[in-house]
Amino acid sequence: MEPVLFNKVFVNDDEPYQEILQVMPILSDQGGYSQGDHIYLSPYSGDVLFRKKVQQPMKFRLTTDKYCTYCSVQEFSSPIGIAQLPQWMMHKLDLQPNDFIRVENVSLPKAKKVSVRILDKGLLLAENIKDIFEQQLTKHVVLAEGDRVPILYNGDSYQIEIVKCEPACAVDINNTNVEIDFVPMEEEEEKSEEEVAGNFKGVGHSLAGANESAKTAREKRLEYLGRK
Repeated sequence: MEPVLFNKVFVNDDEPYQEILQVMPILSDQGGYSQGDHIYLSPYSGDVLFRKKVQQPMKFRLTTDKYCTYCSVQEFSSPIGIAQLPQWMMHKLDLQPNDFIRVENVSLPKAKKVSVRILDKGLLLAENIKDIFEQQLTKHVVLAEGDRVPILYNGDSYQIEIVKCEPACAVDINNTNVEIDFVPMEEEEEKSEEEVAGNFKGVGHSLAGANESAKTAREKRLEYLGRK
């Protein structure tokens, strides 16, 4: 992202809203919004946005030199030139207080299906994990592939990764019936592939050495069966 002036804002009503803002974390006493995807913008930003025809609820793309994510807005009460972000979002974007981001208003399609992966084994102990996740989603308006949504369970913080969104890589989940699909943890997938490779032996081919992947073993198996 090329260098830009502080609090540079595009005010042409015919152009999409964009603003370069400094970031600060949402305070812990600001209504629990540190766990969702809502950010705080200034009253000035709100005035600019309300002069434009934007999709409701408002959604934004946040961009740094290296990273990008999506969010919604909680209210317009931050100081001018400041965007207040949840701590997990600042961590994802590798931001420190007073760093700069580009904030752009965007329109996103309604979600149809979202595939997610539990990243912490401790969360597997929860009997009602789907209910817990769906409750967490009430704090979100946008889901984007690659995001890691924080989950609070029994006083501990866990993470669930957004693996895939349909029909786009970033989707609007507000007031939408979304199909949630839980995919296996990566360790479970690797174990399953190793079992597939290990269980296939004795077909007259040297399938896999000690450093050969399970994927290669499966390909050789299919090749062998196709010649029979």
